[in-house]
Amino acid sequence: MAACTFFTFYSFKGGVGRSMALLNCAQFLAASGRRVLMIDMDLEAPGLSYLIKRLRDCDANNGSTCREEGLVELVRGFAEAPESWPLGEADHPERLEPYLIELAVPPTLRLPGVEGRLALLPAGKLDHGYAGRLARWHEPPLEALRERWAAHLRGVIERLQSFDYVLIDARTGFSDEGYLAVRILADHLVVLSGLNDQNLAGTARFLRQAQTWNEIDGRGKRRVILVASPVPEWEDDRKAQRRKQAEEVFQRELGEKVGFSHALPYHPRLALEETVIVADLPDSGLASAYRRLVDMMRDLAADSQQSWLEHLFEALNASDEAKRELPEKVLADLNTAWREVSVLAPDLARQLAPLVASHFADFANTMRVSGATKTARRGYQESLEIFRELGDRQEIAIGLFGQAKLDLLQGDYAAARRGYQESLGIFRELGDRQRILVTELYLAALEGLAETSIPLERIGKALSAVRDFGDPHLTLRGENLLAELLLARGEMAAVVTQATATIEAAAALGLRGIEAEARAWRAIAEEALGQHQAAREDATRALEFFAAAGVRHHPQMDALRALLEALEPS
Repeated sequence: MAACTFFTFYSFKGGVGRSMALLNCAQFLAASGRRVLMIDMDLEAPGLSYLIKRLRDCDANNGSTCREEGLVELVRGFAEAPESWPLGEADHPERLEPYLIELAVPPTLRLPGVEGRLALLPAGKLDHGYAGRLARWHEPPLEALRERWAAHLRGVIERLQSFDYVLIDARTGFSDEGYLAVRILADHLVVLSGLNDQNLAGTARFLRQAQTWNEIDGRGKRRVILVASPVPEWEDDRKAQRRKQAEEVFQRELGEKVGFSHALPYHPRLALEETVIVADLPDSGLASAYRRLVDMMRDLAADSQQSWLEHLFEALNASDEAKRELPEKVLADLNTAWREVSVLAPDLARQLAPLVASHFADFANTMRVSGATKTARRGYQESLEIFRELGDRQEIAIGLFGQAKLDLLQGDYAAARRGYQESLGIFRELGDRQRILVTELYLAALEGLAETSIPLERIGKALSAVRDFGDPHLTLRGENLLAELLLARGEMAAVVTQATATIEAAAALGLRGIEAEARAWRAIAEEALGQHQAAREDATRALEFFAAAGVRHHPQMDALRALLEALEPS
């Protein structure tokens, strides 16, 4: 995700399950790989700070849940010395980290290979002195600094770049803490309300106030997810009547039609104990409702299944210009979108996997030819990972072959040999005659490059088998490999003869890339033989043909440029 999104959970009255909704949503987001920070701003009744006892083994002696300091202590430090406040320096957002409590995602929620983060900025150190420290919140020096402090805290969290979501538990009613959590900190609101008259009237007044703040601040983007909670499982007729009455109350107060976006059903377990419903009772109606609430939040954060599917298809359809100019970004975008779709929509991902894996492989081949070796390697790795999961043996072998060619270009003969041998074994298993011949040819060439004292009989036999197969493109690739081997052995006259035949055949077929390679080998041999004019002409033409074929980087190109520079008249 590109940016951190702040959601404030608010309710006019207590007892509607606000803190538990926030905790369950945070758990589910973290389990899906998101980095989530919870902030307990319900300072008068810090529910989240007590609820972490369910998730972390903390010291509960003397009524204390944890020993860590939190918001109250941070606020006190800001009031006493704003300029020397521990988080006051913009260049050091990491100073917030010691105030955060790291929490574990329940094992039943964790997905294989998915790493999220869940942390809490607590209300404060919940010992016998907490009430006294909290009283400072309402003293005049701090009252004048509260908005500045809240805005600064948001800036610190954003600069920290450690979280995708910040979920804030706001104070009920019309409180200072609620004002800061809603107006200063929130990008969007999750507003919970019961269906009784007190809740509806108070929620309607709050929504009108929040609407006014949007108008004053020019923050039209702030959206509200209005949640009815808790809603009893029965009394269907009465529930429908109360929902209709709610719409009427909101219509009178807001001047527009507003209804509940979602509902959380009542679960009796929550009346008896605090529990992470999405982990402990994942098949319950309430767990499903929490998951749906998370989906709605992700929609607002442009982080939903639909959003990532759109990102995926945008990456799959990236323009040729983008691939040429920004290959690493194109690959990173595709990789990120694919990972997210795999987590958010596993069934759909299984259907898309062959398409995505093939795209990674094609992209890797393009990057290898253009010389972007680092990007090509990552593309091969991504495609192989998917094809291995699919069990597609042929595509695995093709990917291994591509990686081996990359290793060969980079001079890593041992890695190239392993890749060719593994791919050859699979091609033989599948009976793919054409690819068997090509792989044997490359193995023979690799053997000759790695040890120049070895006779050329093996590559001669392999090349003869490729010629007999009747594919001119493959044959000419093999002819260029032979020229490269002859060059490595210092047989310059033989290189000129071999490359000349390849140039003529490639030119007749319009295979500019192959012709460019052959001209490059011939230019290097000609320069060694003292045929400087011919070497200059071949080097110039080879560079032109590489450019025409879309090759930006190639091991031969640097050698050709150096050759031309050396042949420049002094």
